[in-house]
Amino acid sequence: METIVIDNVIPTEVADRLQETILGNGFPWHLNQFTTCQTDYEFGLDHKQFTHNFYWDNVVFSDWFDDIVPTLMQAIPKQNVQLLRAKSNLVVPQPKGRELEFGAPHVDDLGHDAPEFAVCLYYVNDSDGDTVIYNEKAGDSVPKSFSIKQTISPKKGRMVLFDGKHYHSGGVPEVASERCVVNINFCFGGGND
Repeated sequence: METIVIDNVIPTEVADRLQETILGNGFPWHLNQFTTCQTDYEFGLDHKQFTHNFYWDNVVFSDWFDDIVPTLMQAIPKQNVQLLRAKSNLVVPQPKGRELEFGAPHVDDLGHDAPEFAVCLYYVNDSDGDTVIYNEKAGDSVPKSFSIKQTISPKKGRMVLFDGKHYHSGGVPEVASERCVVNINFCFGGGND
């Protein structure tokens, strides 16, 4: 699957509503010490981020699921997609001395029995802190180094779709007060339960 970038994937008023909801005072976030749970390689520093889990392993975890996830799933320009996981990531500028351009390269971890899947990133707000997709893909061995395939700048209303096997990193904002994405993992075929 080639990387697909779609601007204004949903109407502006819907994008505004999603931003107001997700970045609003009543939306719950959980602090994660790292951006990835993969610890089998070392690649620079990682950073903290806040996460909100909507859905994983056929279980809805969030009261906000119905307000957010179906809207974004319908915007995916592929037919017959099946939701595997949906979560939101919120990154804020890092303390002085821990400035990072990107988080650790990783592939989204859906468990050992996961089917081949794609990643959908929806940018909730305008921000700096590009997403980096690397040429390297998950396989039998973890890469010792990474080469950049593509960088995508966060833009409110932008959706990015790419092969879930590609290593990728989320950027860290330096100018914006936060960088927020909704991360959806999906596969083709079958329907949602």
